[in-house]
Amino acid sequence: MKSVSSRFRSWFGRESAVPYCPTFSASRVIERKVGIDAEPAFFADPVSLRAAAEQVAAERPQWRGRLLERAYSDCSTGLITYGRRGDLLGKAFPWNSLTNGPGEDALYAARPHRFAFAPRLALAILYGAPLEFILAATLEGWMQVASAGCSKLPYLSNLVVIQRFIALSWALAFLIAKRGDASYSGRCSAVEHAVLKILYADARFLAPRLGNSYPNNHLLLDNFAGWYIGLLFPEFIEERGWLERYESLWLRELARQIYEDGTGFEHSTHYQEYTCEMTAAYVILSRRNNRPVPDWILERLKRMLAFQIDLSGPKTTPLAIGNGTEDPLFPLDIGEGWGCAAIRELYRALFDSSLSPSPYEDSAAERAFWLLGGELASSPVELKRSPRFKSYPVGGFFVFSEPDEGTRLVFRTGPATGKLLMGGHMHADLLGIYVSVAGNPMVVDGGTYTYRTQAERWPPDSPRWRAYFAGPEAHNGLSIRGVDPLGSLKRDFRDREVAARVATTRLTAGAVGAWVEGRIESQNAYDSYCRGVVHVLGEYWLVYDQLPEGISSDAASFGLQWVPGAKVERRSPHEICVVTNEESLGITFSEGLTPPQVLEGSLAPLGGWVSPHYGHLEAAPQIRTKCEGNRELTAFLLAAGRKPTETVSLQRMQGHQGGLAFRITCGERMDYLFLGPQEASPGIEAWGIRFEGVWLWLRTIAGVPTILRWLEGQSLQGEAMGLSLRAPARTPVLELRHSGAVLENPHGTLDGLSLCWPGS
Repeated sequence: MKSVSSRFRSWFGRESAVPYCPTFSASRVIERKVGIDAEPAFFADPVSLRAAAEQVAAERPQWRGRLLERAYSDCSTGLITYGRRGDLLGKAFPWNSLTNGPGEDALYAARPHRFAFAPRLALAILYGAPLEFILAATLEGWMQVASAGCSKLPYLSNLVVIQRFIALSWALAFLIAKRGDASYSGRCSAVEHAVLKILYADARFLAPRLGNSYPNNHLLLDNFAGWYIGLLFPEFIEERGWLERYESLWLRELARQIYEDGTGFEHSTHYQEYTCEMTAAYVILSRRNNRPVPDWILERLKRMLAFQIDLSGPKTTPLAIGNGTEDPLFPLDIGEGWGCAAIRELYRALFDSSLSPSPYEDSAAERAFWLLGGELASSPVELKRSPRFKSYPVGGFFVFSEPDEGTRLVFRTGPATGKLLMGGHMHADLLGIYVSVAGNPMVVDGGTYTYRTQAERWPPDSPRWRAYFAGPEAHNGLSIRGVDPLGSLKRDFRDREVAARVATTRLTAGAVGAWVEGRIESQNAYDSYCRGVVHVLGEYWLVYDQLPEGISSDAASFGLQWVPGAKVERRSPHEICVVTNEESLGITFSEGLTPPQVLEGSLAPLGGWVSPHYGHLEAAPQIRTKCEGNRELTAFLLAAGRKPTETVSLQRMQGHQGGLAFRITCGERMDYLFLGPQEASPGIEAWGIRFEGVWLWLRTIAGVPTILRWLEGQSLQGEAMGLSLRAPARTPVLELRHSGAVLENPHGTLDGLSLCWPGS
């Protein structure tokens, strides 16, 4: 294996990757009594853990069955690392000769040293599997390699050691729970003793190094680990005031890294999920040990968990924004991946049990089950109704949901102006969109695939995979040839500071729809690029783009990456329908956009690839379209479940004062969508209709108005169709439906409105 570069070492901490040779000798400090009534309190005591294991066997046998199957597979078939099957666990496991992944990726060789297998095998032992000898032999083999100092991997970084420490703390808890009340003698078994020796050595390694890590999630985890060790293993700590010091450092760093809306300054949902695990564990353990939890922590955690829930939806499908390796902090389920179901269950238990439970088949819920001491929140009698529009303006995320919450569009604008960020794990996903229909992902993020950039470490003629997946071409927004909005990716990770920010220039939402617009502020060609998303509830989403001046139509393109297996059907030069899992999404492109090109598994040009998990690469359709001529305003329409016989056209018009107007035609049906200018007084006029307000949607059939909706509107004039409407003042929400001779307002009365509607 090649040595770790100095740049790689600097990312993980100043003293990482330096040979460290622990002795793992027996010590009185690790012979401490770890009994049923031991203090401090873990997430659950041994009796509760035994009872929880029995509960799993009785009520969730699929958890037990999957866990045992995976544990036996690790021992008889081989340990899986990022989808690659390796060697069998046991005494002969090749700790000193683990191989790197593609691009000489050291994460592959380092991952087994995180010991995610340890709590898995220990829980299998608690379930009755005879795996004590294999687990003990695996740990003894690792200690031999680590103490010999022939490999830097056992102590590659604080991160690796902390993950191992957390995994072993849970393995120890499961092993102690296996003893039973009658058999407890006050002494450790061989496997428990091996676990304690490694825990003690890891604590000694970390003690002088905590706080030296890179100032992103690595530093946050340093401070959390200092608190975690000080609380649960005080015998390993010699410094007075250790626990209080690290609690203060942890809280301060959490406040720095997590924005007030619950999103994270790294702009990576994977690393924000990491922080959710840390913060939830902090709250649970503090309560278990009668330690006070600051109110702001509870409020911040609630928003952090809600953010993940809102992105993953009711089917707990992860949305991988930014870098991600999917490694969990608490490896307590067989997935070793995303924990969206665990996040949902933590939220239900800690804050609001009326939220619908995670899907029964999602194994990640087991992670929350153990963190919560073996008990999930009960299913609600009446489900909570989720808002149709959710806003996270600081991190730059907006969710537009249909009444079926699984049908949704996520608008990822970008980091807000004036906010601190850490750019290392960011992708060039500014002003991108993601769409699910009935809970099935359709327009998706491309993923990460690899952290490794250096071309010389890849086979000849390999694509620049790292730059592709981190760059704009893999994402669902604007791509300007040869320019990355965040700056070119020259190393494995971006620089700390990224100059690009996104200003939210328009934001309005109500019971009938929503509108969000963002504008990039940067020092390159993307500066002033503007995209808006409009949701007409129950109908469709409209996405419009306004290119900055000076961008040639040949250099700019817009992309949409689809889930693997999606089928793209062309209906006309400007219409497509994409079908997956029996769900469909129709897209209509406006004038000024070329017919979309479909790439799938293409190497020249590079496009049509996704990485659903770190190290995995799959071909999947991607569509790209360009501007025709000098068209600064373009748009496209997305409609879920559109009928195959429908043909739709989309026109757009820009008002003199900055207002926008769109007309959508489908047979005799014609919809008008008006977006008012920043200045309210002039209003906007197009196609014989004049509107004063922020947001208007009007549907006509054969020229006769049938439905009208507005947000922050005051007046509407459509003389040709005999329609006029005026309110005494700006009205936040209005909806009028005309059926026969009856005109109804589902959200209020008609009192105070000056109204002329044909046929009523």
